[in-house]
Amino acid sequence: MVSFGDLPAGIFCVVVTILSAVMSKRPITHEVVQMKHRIRFALLVLLVQVLPHADAVAQWKQLNGPGGGSIAAFGRIGRRVLAATNSRVFASTDGGHHWSPSDSGVVGNWIGCFTVAGSSIFGGADSGVYESLDSGASWSMISSDPRLLNVNAIVLLGSELFVSCAQNGVFRSLDHGLTWSSVSQGLRYRDGMTCLAVSDTTLFAGSDSAIFRSSDHGNSWTTTTPSSFNNITALAVSQSDIFAIRGDGLLHSTNNGNTWDSTVAPPDTIGFSQLKGFRALVADDTSLLVASKGGGLYKLSRSEQWGVSYLGLFMQYTDVVTPTDSGLLIGRDYRGVYRSGRTVREWPQSNDGLTSGFERCVAVGDFGILTAGAGWSHFARSTDDGLHWVPSDSGLPPDGIPEIGVGIIGSIIPQGQSIYACTDDGLYRSRDSGVSWSSLTSELIYHSAYGFAQVDTTLFFCTYDGLYRSTDDGLTWQLTGLSNKSIGTFTPIGPYLFAGGTETGLYRSSDAGATWKTVNTGLTNLEIMCMTSVGPHLFLGTYDGLFRSDDNGDHWANISANYGFDTTIETMAVIGSTVFVGTVARGVYVSTDFGSSWKSMNEGMGMTSHGKERSIFNLAVRGKELYAATWGAGIWKRDATDRSVPITSNSGEAATIALRALPQPSVGRTSFTLTSTRRQHVEVVITNILGSEVSTLYSGDLDAGDHTFNWDAAALSSGSYLCVARTASGETKTLSIPFVH
Repeated sequence: MVSFGDLPAGIFCVVVTILSAVMSKRPITHEVVQMKHRIRFALLVLLVQVLPHADAVAQWKQLNGPGGGSIAAFGRIGRRVLAATNSRVFASTDGGHHWSPSDSGVVGNWIGCFTVAGSSIFGGADSGVYESLDSGASWSMISSDPRLLNVNAIVLLGSELFVSCAQNGVFRSLDHGLTWSSVSQGLRYRDGMTCLAVSDTTLFAGSDSAIFRSSDHGNSWTTTTPSSFNNITALAVSQSDIFAIRGDGLLHSTNNGNTWDSTVAPPDTIGFSQLKGFRALVADDTSLLVASKGGGLYKLSRSEQWGVSYLGLFMQYTDVVTPTDSGLLIGRDYRGVYRSGRTVREWPQSNDGLTSGFERCVAVGDFGILTAGAGWSHFARSTDDGLHWVPSDSGLPPDGIPEIGVGIIGSIIPQGQSIYACTDDGLYRSRDSGVSWSSLTSELIYHSAYGFAQVDTTLFFCTYDGLYRSTDDGLTWQLTGLSNKSIGTFTPIGPYLFAGGTETGLYRSSDAGATWKTVNTGLTNLEIMCMTSVGPHLFLGTYDGLFRSDDNGDHWANISANYGFDTTIETMAVIGSTVFVGTVARGVYVSTDFGSSWKSMNEGMGMTSHGKERSIFNLAVRGKELYAATWGAGIWKRDATDRSVPITSNSGEAATIALRALPQPSVGRTSFTLTSTRRQHVEVVITNILGSEVSTLYSGDLDAGDHTFNWDAAALSSGSYLCVARTASGETKTLSIPFVH
């Protein structure tokens, strides 16, 4: 609706004049009549301007969260804290309680490290160096030197800037970052550089092979560690003490790197000297903060000897840490930021405004929205359409397991009153809307779950060594005929079961999984990612393109090569007869003519920092709304029924009904769900294969929305039946229902 505030000033004045005359009961003069004609004309012009917006293309909208993400680095300038994730830079001015995006000007890059020089803050990116003059609010690339690849450390020595690159070694700039020269002479290997540190006028560089030292501003380097001291991942300096993380251990030097000792602190009662797997170092003049993989966060305080105190986070993976004016912040892989509390037991997550970004799966239903991150165990649930999120991990293993769909496909599948989750630690089920989970496959040797489906009361899940089936609600599992094959997807369609191999193509069964037939004719890629169907048309997403079959999988044809998305097809969804596909680096594509033509529907979703369309890992449907889980940009939602993406029927006209059934094949009782886009008269009947009507499920008016009808076929003989839905306008939907006793 257009309000008066939306009207141009001239039109608004005319409207006020007319209304004033009417309300004061004054005669409407010739002048006012002329004004009426003017306002009619002006309103017509206004309608021409406004009405197109009513038909404008619907756009994707990013949901608020879930919070988190992988934190690569922290930076501080004054009270402002910067957090670099794998997708964006965020800033906080209240000690990490709240965050907002802070990466204006960063295009085609990820910033992964910071250093402060006066009023400037510099950011090292995967390609080049950025500078900010306004505390990180906006950035400009000051050097795009092609040699500066994967910058992982940036430090200041006097007025000179130094960067280390994962490839190509160490570089120096004498002009505030505008130009760079290589200063890698003496470095044993230029590849594999990991970190830099400055102690007084000495520069230290860590690499995969050793710790190097330069006393002449990088002009020459010498090795300061034995050849066995490799895999250096972090360096930190506290006055004359130098610390390094080497593999699983912590090294300490008190003589400018001439010698190194693995005994950092005296024997202690909290077990610090036995810790392994250190991951983060931060030092100042009086203390050192160090995080241990699985061992928590510790503070070493300077005295005659370094004293150790435990700061909490036992069994947590801490990657980066920074002090603030109000405490400590730590960053964790995929989990975002945690903030220190009043005790070592209090480390609340602090991700308000910090979007997670990497979401592997999304599912929607009466339980709300459930999503899983791309890495370590990270389930989150929202019951207010993405405004707020809560963890949903109860019952899942500790951090590190499960990983959601690493390598092939992870998924969350609502099924009746249950929700199933496929993880690298097996198949999990929740019966309380995702609040808690229990394992169904922990007794199996190979139990990483790639895909899941339920057919009637039988459960199926895919794993490394084949397709498993359970007929007792997951208590026991048996391999089907697809043993010793890596199966990534499982999809029941009509009377058939389809299983997609991770390397061997597609298999089809017509006897409930007892035997299988390879159906790869026409496929040019045999890594199967996902599958769906619309009527007689089957759609198959592979690692390298989308294929369609119109003969139950006997033959396949590529239908994506001519439309610009002949890439990895990660996911598909169907609304009515409209097919949506989610791709890697091409966003979402849609077809309303059964795959004969496609167009992109990425409006509003934006581009990645590398200038590409989003990578879509999962699509989910609730009513007419489409949800997308993306790589690097979180969860998005849009109305999938706007005028630019019409839902079409077989005749090409706008479809008003859609029909689906569960289970298939039927074993006695089948539920049909009919979706109507408007209020209309609908008849739903069951016929035999010859077209003779055997049952009327419904006949009458239906409101727009989903409607469920149950069919009890216990008294009928086994065979094929048809469910036919007809509207008063002649539109018809038909489903084939195999029935067995």
